[in-house]
Amino acid sequence: MAEEQTNIKPFPTGVSGTGPTRKMPHNLPAEQNLLGALLLDNSVMERIDDRLRDEHFYDPLHGRIFKTITRMTERGQLANPVTLKSFFTGSDDFPDMDAQEYLTDLADGVISISQAPDYAHTIHEAHLRRELILISDQVITDAIQPEVDTPASTQIETAEAHLFRLAENDTASTGLRGFDTIIAASVNQADLARKNDGHLSGASTGLTDLNNLLGGLQRSDLIILAGRPAMGKTALATNIAFHAATTTKSGEVSSPVAFFSLEMAAEQLGTRILSERARVDSE
Repeated sequence: MAEEQTNIKPFPTGVSGTGPTRKMPHNLPAEQNLLGALLLDNSVMERIDDRLRDEHFYDPLHGRIFKTITRMTERGQLANPVTLKSFFTGSDDFPDMDAQEYLTDLADGVISISQAPDYAHTIHEAHLRRELILISDQVITDAIQPEVDTPASTQIETAEAHLFRLAENDTASTGLRGFDTIIAASVNQADLARKNDGHLSGASTGLTDLNNLLGGLQRSDLIILAGRPAMGKTALATNIAFHAATTTKSGEVSSPVAFFSLEMAAEQLGTRILSERARVDSE
């Protein structure tokens, strides 16, 4: 008896379900160029986004290399293909190639060291997009196959919580921090002040005595300016904001400023600033 013929064909390689296998966002050349730039010049670490972590790399090997470079530079040690070789020799990270050969290839293949911050940004953006895809997949799965006791409103809240957690983890480090990383950050902050002509590590307020007390306006600070009514709080705040946004003083860098007021319209604030700059009484 002849075998029964069928028109059903197996899925081709890389295809499952209703379409081709989805590729997660990544950029391996950016990862390689960033690592190569770091191996050539360890000071590049100071110029890239400090939110970048080893787990943000798409290639796990690249993540381990980045983590090793980070640890060595935090200890004040030189990180290059020769010094990193000992950390990977005999490991399973390079099963088909020589560790130092690959690290040397990373350093030799760098296109531009000056573009390292852009490479870091590209890697971080790809990581965020991968996380968004994973969250979206989970939301879709929960919506298609909901639990009996889970209403749609709860699913919405869960999705919002996942997105909020992703955004929160991306803007600030959470959990315990090692003392070595804190010291490294403190030294970097002091170095910024040393390199600045005004010896400030933050944005200038335009007031010398206040700058001396605060070292400038720091990103981590919440500063509350308090006083009785009509004592000049708004005037002082607008002066500081205007100076931070427009300074041309040598050694100071202007910063973008957003000013919110619950008691004055934008035109009134603008009038105050014009009055101060023109030295004409606002009345």
